[in-house]
Amino acid sequence: MDQNESLLHELDDRLSIVKRWGIVRAIHTQSVAEHCFNVQRICIKLAPYFGVVDLDQMFMLSQAALHHDDDEAVYGDIPSPAKAHVKTDENGVDVRATAWYDDADIELKIIVKLADMLEAYHFIAMEFHLGNYYIRNHRSGLRNAIVRFLQKPDCPAAVHDICLKWIASVDTEGSKVHP
Repeated sequence: MDQNESLLHELDDRLSIVKRWGIVRAIHTQSVAEHCFNVQRICIKLAPYFGVVDLDQMFMLSQAALHHDDDEAVYGDIPSPAKAHVKTDENGVDVRATAWYDDADIELKIIVKLADMLEAYHFIAMEFHLGNYYIRNHRSGLRNAIVRFLQKPDCPAAVHDICLKWIASVDTEGSKVHP
């Protein structure tokens, strides 16, 4: 194994120990790897609503989702307020330097971004249902961000409806529901 391959394996391993929500008091801990896995699963469920059904596109979507936070293996979890200072495209979609994510079509990046926010909302809602009331403002702020994202013209109406129903179910049922 050459030095570059060794570094890539080390970065993959780091994702499993880099803690998300580092600046938020949380009952449950979540690694960046766990988050990326959950985002990938949500992306696969959202894909058909965006017209993504081709196996090659689904593969690219899966890889973009699994690797969308690869840079956090080096920098640690980047809090949402700081991400506003990271380069974004004209749609506000995060375009940080991650190979699989950079190579994805803008439509796939939009799906990953939405799934990323939904996964974060699921985590925050679960924390709230576990009795963590410190995250109340994060929960309402994230809900508002998702609603704004769903109002973008490139977000299909069916996705809008499904996501809002899912948010309502997570708010009432907690961690029993996953997108």
